[in-house]
Amino acid sequence: MSLNLSKCVCISFYRISKPILHDYSVRGVPLSGTSEVRDLGVFFTPSLSWELHVQHICNSALQVLGFLFRASKSFTDLNVLKLLYCCLVRPHLEYNSVVWSPHQQYLKDNIEKIQRRFLRLVGVRLGFRYLDVPVQEVSRLLNLPSMESRRVSQDLLFLYKLVRGELDCPDLLERINFRVPFGTRSRALFAKTSTNTLYAANSSLFRVQRLGNTLPDHLDLLPYPALVIQISCSKPPIVTRDHLWLVQ
Repeated sequence: MSLNLSKCVCISFYRISKPILHDYSVRGVPLSGTSEVRDLGVFFTPSLSWELHVQHICNSALQVLGFLFRASKSFTDLNVLKLLYCCLVRPHLEYNSVVWSPHQQYLKDNIEKIQRRFLRLVGVRLGFRYLDVPVQEVSRLLNLPSMESRRVSQDLLFLYKLVRGELDCPDLLERINFRVPFGTRSRALFAKTSTNTLYAANSSLFRVQRLGNTLPDHLDLLPYPALVIQISCSKPPIVTRDHLWLVQ
């Protein structure tokens, strides 16, 4: 398949104030430079900050949410409203979240605001004034977890599939740092890795391994028979899909 050079652009990733930029070309055709690019639904910038991506997905979700409530003025069944929200709005806010899940609180808040707006609009249908809607109570009524908890679930589900071979990606699997227990009581499955920057510490692979170490003991990510990491266990690991509360 040949490249459509008119749709090809060049973007350089850097985190320094004075980067060394170069002009690139393909078959003699110069590529235009850009400061943002969208690849598989994710917006990338030279600094690899996810602020632009979060801004785009929040704007898209708000537009769909506004259309949803304008088109459903006569709807009274809360379960129908929840179904429409989960099918039409929420996917905008969590597509490919394993890649871009932010660690900055203000970005997390921007995403949560979309769901809180939905809950307030539902509360208005229940007879509350918009600013007086008990958001937490409506959330429990509809059984809607926070967006951050759903991103954590997606991270753990990704890690589960990766270490069990359900995702065929050896390049990522070889970067998983399994911990070999030796003279320690720690039952952490993944080794702690030091990083020089906060950005690296919150990158996808480091983040999912850190979350993997927080799982309770009865949730075993590894298949049975276990790897050498589990040889010190007195009981065989119990691994069933019923244990994966994160698959919700």
